[in-house]
Amino acid sequence: MSTRREVMNYIGTAAIGGIVGYYVGAQELLGIQSEEVVRSPEPEETTENSVEESTEEPTEEPTEEPTEDNTGSESGLVSSAFPRFQYNNRNTGHPPDIEGPAGSPTARWTFSVDGNNHTTPAIHQGTAYFGGGGGKENQNKNVYAVNTSSGSEIWRFENDAAFQSSAAVGERAVYIADNNGELFALDPDDGSVIWSADFGQASYTASPVLANDTVYIGDPDTGGVFGFDTQTGEQVWAFSTQGGVTASPALAGGNVYFGTEMGDVYAVNTADESVRWEFAAVGEVTGAPVIQDGLVFVTTATGTVQAITTENAQEEWRTETDEQIRSSPAIDSSSLYVGDGELFDRPGKLYSLDTDTGEIEWSFDTEGSFGGRRGAIIRSPTVGSERVYFGVDSNKVYAVNKDDGTEVWQFDTGVVLSSPAIFEDVLYLGADNDTVYALE
Repeated sequence: MSTRREVMNYIGTAAIGGIVGYYVGAQELLGIQSEEVVRSPEPEETTENSVEESTEEPTEEPTEEPTEDNTGSESGLVSSAFPRFQYNNRNTGHPPDIEGPAGSPTARWTFSVDGNNHTTPAIHQGTAYFGGGGGKENQNKNVYAVNTSSGSEIWRFENDAAFQSSAAVGERAVYIADNNGELFALDPDDGSVIWSADFGQASYTASPVLANDTVYIGDPDTGGVFGFDTQTGEQVWAFSTQGGVTASPALAGGNVYFGTEMGDVYAVNTADESVRWEFAAVGEVTGAPVIQDGLVFVTTATGTVQAITTENAQEEWRTETDEQIRSSPAIDSSSLYVGDGELFDRPGKLYSLDTDTGEIEWSFDTEGSFGGRRGAIIRSPTVGSERVYFGVDSNKVYAVNKDDGTEVWQFDTGVVLSSPAIFEDVLYLGADNDTVYALE
């Protein structure tokens, strides 16, 4: 089993919200961002699925129960379409009553980028916003705004570093972080820089999450989560950790939830930065926490899925998958969907788990074959009202029936390096063949 550092050495940085292509070596982080914009013609016992009981005790008194809000305040995440990686602040990956393509899809359009695309397109008001993730011989250092109907470019922001972090569309701006540790707030209409905040030299792979006038993002290198004023870019919030935070935080009930590569899961109050609780997961936390019905669902590199309570970090259940997990889960009203597999080494499966018990309801085996690639699921699935959508390293994207895991369709792409976004029967995603797809 590969460690995170080994995977990073082979493929570049692997994390939620973006991944460097499989052929990328150690990445050089050079330069300062350019502001040039080009205009062109968005404790009970664990269940029987548990391997062992949790011994972790909460460090603080219980906090308030998270609400089911999809978005933040008026100045937070927009509430329409598909505004960020994993759709909402709770990272559910499930837009209610929205679907992607039903039958064998065709490309509404493809958009060619100068290098790989690793970011989940953010969809808002007829525009798809996504960043360029670079490549071995070229570094795509742009953020694009593309018309969702025609695939025509609206604008691009040209930077001095590539983007692996997916964009989040707020009421005031489009927020995205680059590989030089710079967080940008871009004008959604023309891509001009409203503000930028430089707070490190890491390759920022975690995607922003925002609410109540603050945009939060994790530091994958030195660790911690930082919060910035959405209007000014001033740093207004910070919490330090011993391990890097490679996946996107979740926001719910006045708390920010996140995990580290050291295996720690935190719930931290957004008002005063106090720790509500800390929990020791089974290994490096590789997925973005998912919040629903009083539970936090986390995934680890050991292939473990754990459900813990938002109230006091009590473990409710844990379930093991066959291979390591490098992506975030997605959730609907009753099931948690998790993908596993080791990039270009071990085959992958998509699992449906009962959210109450962790019991495996069904699993779907992916196909390998392309250049020895095994069908590992390295990006997070997205759940519609009837189907689950996900991509694999063997140059395919799948749709499966979420009730029984039967295949509905598959479509040939490059190595899928982004989680799908869905809106109005169209699926948007990026691949390592320098292409962003809109499938219908």
